[in-house]
Amino acid sequence: MLTILGGVSALVIGRLGDSPAAPPRSPKYISCMYAGQAGDQGYCDRYVADVARRGDLTQEQRDRLDADMRKAERAVQTPLSCADVLGQAPSGRFAECEGLPVPVRSDRGVRNRALSTGDPAADLPSFVEAIRVSLERAGYPGGTVRAARADDPAPRGTIMFGVPIAEACFVGYEAVPSGGGGYGLQGKLPDGRCLSA
Repeated sequence: MLTILGGVSALVIGRLGDSPAAPPRSPKYISCMYAGQAGDQGYCDRYVADVARRGDLTQEQRDRLDADMRKAERAVQTPLSCADVLGQAPSGRFAECEGLPVPVRSDRGVRNRALSTGDPAADLPSFVEAIRVSLERAGYPGGTVRAARADDPAPRGTIMFGVPIAEACFVGYEAVPSGGGGYGLQGKLPDGRCLSA
């Protein structure tokens, strides 16, 4: 059963795993809420389809990998935080920001500059690279970080990432420069990767 409520905000609640053709596995209950761009009504459908393809994680696996997930979350959030403080703080005060390729802060700040120019995607390539570098520094190399594609389980205009953590994947998206996103631990795709190529 899938229930989809649409509009500018979308809510999808589904239970997957009842198909007689599917291999036996526990049902997955999926919820998706997104109150972003009105032009991306398909985000929740893509997200549900992606989660349905992934392997299952046990609660024991989730508990064991929780500290790693929190560390990866901080790594994803670091570049946007650095963009807000660079140019204001004395050099060396924020060691995690040193050398990250984040956009240079203007007088109005990265977030306000993007809002005032009307082009929030202008700094997207810099943030993609900064998130990749931040994840590698945190000990998570080999992940995929990219501007969200039309078929990705992420809203348009965001940064999509999939990072292997032991037998799981840290998968999600980050909105830049506005901040916010959605991410968590998920099983791997059938081919063993964290994101489709």
